Amino acid sequence: FLNDYAIVAGPELADVYIQQAQRYKAHGVPLHGLGIQSHFHQSKPDPELMRLQLDFLAQAGLPLWVTEMDVWQLDENVRAQYFEDALTMYFSHPSVEGVVLWGFWTQAIVSP
Repeated sequence: FLNDYAIVAGPELADVYIQQAQRYKAHGVPLHGLGIQSHFHQSKPDPELMRLQLDFLAQAGLPLWVTEMDVWQLDENVRAQYFEDALTMYFSHPSVEGVVLWGFWTQAIVSP
């Protein structure tokens, strides 16, 4: 697996990320999926941008896994809405095989 950050929240690194995956595959490196860290610290989830990024990453022909998903938002209602928006998009995309939450357990969360 490759696993990196800022892939879905912003498009800046997605192109480089998919190129890296394609190079690995071309050289016979056993690559079984792409990990997409999803720390929404400074921004709210943008479902349309997320869908476009997931569609783009799916071109690598590998399963996508969302890793380290968390949302920094003090208002619990806003935080819940952000989680709902992001999780709905992730679970509705055919290439996403799973989501791993970051800091899910009570009193183990490292962010608000």
